[in-house]
Amino acid sequence: MMQSGGFSPADVFTPADVFGATDIGLFNRIHPDNLFTDTNGTINAAVGDAVAYIEDLSGNENHRIQSTAAKRPTLQQDPNGAYKLVYDGVDDFIDVTYSGVISTPVSTVSVVRKAPNRRISTETTDTSNLRLNSETAGDGTLTFYARPSGGANPSAVGISIPVGVEILILGTVWAQENSLYRINGVQNTGVFDPGPNSETAGYRTAADNANPPAVHTVLEEYGAIQIDRELTTEQFEQIEDYFELEVGIAHSGGFSPASLFAGGTEGAWYDPSDLSTLFQDSAGTTPVTAATDPVGYFGDKSGRANHAVQATAAARPTYQTGPARATLDKVDDRLSVTVPVGGFTGTMVLATDQGTASYGVTIPAGAYEIGGRGGLYFPGTALVGQLIRDGALSEGEAAATEAYFVENGATAGYGSVTDFGSFWRDWSEITSFPLINTSAGTSFSVAWSNCSSLTSFPLINTSSGTNFSYAWRNCTSLTSFPLINTSAGTNFSFAWRNCDSLTSFPLINTSAGTNFSYAWLACKSLTSFPLIDTSAGTSFSLAWSNCSSLTSFPLINTSAGTNFKLAWRSCTSLTSFPLIDTSAGTNFARAWENCSSLTSFPLIDTSSGTNFDRAWRNCSSLTSFPANAFDNVKGGDFTDAFTNTALTQTSIDNILVSLVTSGIATGTRVFDQSGGSAPSAAGEAAIDTLRSRGWTVTVKEA
Repeated sequence: MMQSGGFSPADVFTPADVFGATDIGLFNRIHPDNLFTDTNGTINAAVGDAVAYIEDLSGNENHRIQSTAAKRPTLQQDPNGAYKLVYDGVDDFIDVTYSGVISTPVSTVSVVRKAPNRRISTETTDTSNLRLNSETAGDGTLTFYARPSGGANPSAVGISIPVGVEILILGTVWAQENSLYRINGVQNTGVFDPGPNSETAGYRTAADNANPPAVHTVLEEYGAIQIDRELTTEQFEQIEDYFELEVGIAHSGGFSPASLFAGGTEGAWYDPSDLSTLFQDSAGTTPVTAATDPVGYFGDKSGRANHAVQATAAARPTYQTGPARATLDKVDDRLSVTVPVGGFTGTMVLATDQGTASYGVTIPAGAYEIGGRGGLYFPGTALVGQLIRDGALSEGEAAATEAYFVENGATAGYGSVTDFGSFWRDWSEITSFPLINTSAGTSFSVAWSNCSSLTSFPLINTSSGTNFSYAWRNCTSLTSFPLINTSAGTNFSFAWRNCDSLTSFPLINTSAGTNFSYAWLACKSLTSFPLIDTSAGTSFSLAWSNCSSLTSFPLINTSAGTNFKLAWRSCTSLTSFPLIDTSAGTNFARAWENCSSLTSFPLIDTSSGTNFDRAWRNCSSLTSFPANAFDNVKGGDFTDAFTNTALTQTSIDNILVSLVTSGIATGTRVFDQSGGSAPSAAGEAAIDTLRSRGWTVTVKEA
């Protein structure tokens, strides 16, 4: 079976390799290549077929056969793609009787899915002294039956199966001395004594030693090996590694996320590939059993009982297979977990159908959503796995956890995603962001909006990005920003709005940018701004509004700009302004309103301007304004344009005379000025002319 990127464990080692010429036993690989629908072993089984014949790959020809069609298990495939035999618990079993009995020591490795009351018997006769078997009890513990003629040895009762183990790889050595058992690669010794002369005559999956069995096991079997000698530790490890890769439960060298919660470490681990943790209702009473079932309860596999639930039926994600995942409608689907007192400060590994990554997080105590923020915002359309640990993961631990989820079917990276729109929007718990592959991304609209705990951002590949609107809006803790490649970007509206902890900004390539509206609105800590290329920009509305710490502004190219509404409003620390090209500008409403430190203003080109409503209002230090500034304007809306300024008499005269020169006699015709000086006689004459043309003029009285 090919697993995880095409690697086959059969290419390296198989349990058949441990068998010597005189060793007795069997090796069963649950795979269509080795399963047959007929008792002669000639017709290979496919998924859904009843299996009559399991090939023995040990070389001993100990094939397991079931002659009765109604008693045959069925070949199935789990969400990870691993093959398994499913026994109905009514009458299904399949066994083999060896040519002779084998005595202890006997080594066995059985691979089954953990579930209550499932037993593997390693004998096939009803002779009571031929008893070597193991059972998973209803409370999730192990019991070994190893006495030659009785029940379980009391010392072999209640052996706990570790939290997180769902597919059990159980290795045992049945020996009169030094008996041992191994659970998924972890060895224990001295647990039980099978007694003298214990023997077995074969191998079967059933719940008693009658022949034929009278009690049957509901079982999912993934493979087995039995041999009539004590295997070495190295051989056990090789066999376990083989089955782990076959079944898809060994990740990064046998890693299990359960190890991350040792010693009572807090957190949560959600894994849709483990159906035993999923329930359709929030009470956890109706199991999820098939694709399209709703998920109202997500069991926490960390062992900390931080289960996630959704009481509202319409807001429950949907379970799907291929891979196992919880799909989200991105309307309202999500579950909620109650984070315990103290919260989680550490690492979150999030695995989706679009990509997998690890994030630094700080999650406060209380309700926390698993799935889309508000049901809306999520980096993908399905959750394949999520792990949160209180305490940062090491780089290796994070990589191993990501690999675990990827082997469960998550997409490894985000390299194929083109639209990152709203992926991490409102994920305010994220404190650090990984260097993911975004090379195919064209739209980053709203991608990190409201990620208010990010203090820095990685140098991701945004070379294909065209839309950066709202991308980092309200990332209020960002103190720096990298020189990302934005050369293809056209839309930067709202991109860094309210990033009010940024003190500087890089010289990014914005040469293709047309829309800069609101781009740096309220970046209140910026003290300077780079000479970016804005030559294609048409809209600068509110672009630098409320950048109240800017003391200077560069001579950017705004020759294509038409909309400058509120562009530099409340840049209260600007003491001067450059002679930018505003020849195409039509809307200057409130453009420099509240720029209270400006003392003079350049002779910009206003020849296309139609709206100057409140353009310089509250520029309370503005004394000098050039002549001829409005000679060629196209509109007369100067409502409150110079209210609360400090214009000299020459300056107010310059403005009024220039408005007369414009010849505006239709449309809105309003001019307001207060503060500073009253106009001279020349200014008053200009007022008379304007009023004769229908203007409403209000100025400071002499």
